[in-house]
Amino acid sequence: MYKEISKRQNMTILKFLIYLINIILITNVTNFIGRYLDIGSITIDIIIISLISIIIYIIFKKYILAYKYMVIGEEFIIQELIGRKEKIIINLNKHQIEKIESVQSKNYNIDKKKKYKKKRILYNTNDTANNFYCIFKEDDELVFFEFQPSKKLLDMILH
Repeated sequence: MYKEISKRQNMTILKFLIYLINIILITNVTNFIGRYLDIGSITIDIIIISLISIIIYIIFKKYILAYKYMVIGEEFIIQELIGRKEKIIINLNKHQIEKIESVQSKNYNIDKKKKYKKKRILYNTNDTANNFYCIFKEDDELVFFEFQPSKKLLDMILH
């Protein structure tokens, strides 16, 4: 059995202040534009709540969520970690894998545009240099996901 956890990005005080300033600016600009265009206050509130929800989702995705990649015998498992909760996202046999390649490869854009049963991004950093994508067969349909394995994990999956 081998396992590793993708690293969460660290929330520094500077990043927190930038997000907070962005939220304040978005609130004020939306209020100003709404009043200038004579939009109702309920509509303005809905727009502000929607924009703040999007920012909170981005923060959640980058700083709270992590992924655990595991190889147990012939099984490759990816779990989503939210605090102490673990949820299995992908559980496949290595023989189901059709393709694993770097996102830097020439086939990436071609493969990404194809239609799949599911498409997932299972990493939470902006550094794409070490990212790979995998296409595997599940119930006679193809599934596409991107992940960030170490060289050791990649070797264990491919061999």
